[in-house]
Amino acid sequence: MKTSKKFLSLALALSMSLAVLTGCGSKDNSNNANNDTPNNGANSSNTTDVTYFKVGHVNGTDSPQQKTAEFMNELLAEKLPQYQLEICPSSQLGGERDMIENVQLGTQDMVITATTPLGNFVPSMGVGELLYLIQDYDMADAVYQGEIGQQMLADCANANMKGLGFTEVGFRMLCTNKPIETVDDLAGLKLRVMENQLHVDGWKALGCDAITMGWADAYAGVQQGTIDAVEVPYSLIYANSVYDVCKYVAETNHIYTAQCFLMSMNAWNKLSAEEQEIWQECATEACAKGREYSRQSNEDFKQLIIDKGVTITTPDLTEFRAKAESLYAKYESQYGDQIAQIKALAK
Repeated sequence: MKTSKKFLSLALALSMSLAVLTGCGSKDNSNNANNDTPNNGANSSNTTDVTYFKVGHVNGTDSPQQKTAEFMNELLAEKLPQYQLEICPSSQLGGERDMIENVQLGTQDMVITATTPLGNFVPSMGVGELLYLIQDYDMADAVYQGEIGQQMLADCANANMKGLGFTEVGFRMLCTNKPIETVDDLAGLKLRVMENQLHVDGWKALGCDAITMGWADAYAGVQQGTIDAVEVPYSLIYANSVYDVCKYVAETNHIYTAQCFLMSMNAWNKLSAEEQEIWQECATEACAKGREYSRQSNEDFKQLIIDKGVTITTPDLTEFRAKAESLYAKYESQYGDQIAQIKALAK
């Protein structure tokens, strides 16, 4: 575990130093991809004339979203040095919904966003929010890196956006003030959930009192007894000091949270056909590296949480999945064959 902790410490230190270099507004807007001057690739041989594409996300500088963008810049420096990303973390460009709308309108170049809000713009993206539909990382990769995921990315064109690929923040865990060993322990649990009907319906099916609440209010909600629990990935448990108010984490792995790398069609069309091909290759590789970072860092965060005195439980998820599956029929009309196609990938 010493090696793992060193990995996280180094990543955190690197991210903090890079934040200075990647903050919004630090670049000359005359070479921003969002201006009205088309770029046909004529500057490709002049490495001193760089066009910047502005990309935003809502997480911090140690997040998989940030790392994905940084990996993209490394690849662009090697393969398309006339372009770089201006990375804007921590909601500098607004919330996820705001940034998606801006990318859709062409007023923002790029965004890395959870598929949860993206489902409001690209309906096929929402299916992964069904609890326990995606059960492990192998299944997640089969969905999002396979034909289903490719169709989701293609569907982004219907919303005037280019889907470049998927990174992730990983599986969500249940953080509580009491141990959760069986699905019966969820009865009456006051759980903070996102404002997403699939989440609300899913947790109600499992017996919880699902309470929609903004994440900014969740910590105080647990402190004051308004809620008993939250459900987030290990990275957010640590980053937001949830371990101070929730001393138990149940490894429920109930939702896999994918992150979609999106580009406005306005920005995409400024690239030549040859540049688009290379850009896509860079984005695919950057997303793969982002997923690798996410999985390693989640293990590191898990150990840091244990070091803070949190008890981890690993309940048998058979009954959890059975109760959640009773909900799938309700959404078959909304997602068509997607649910059946994803279920068929379970091992």
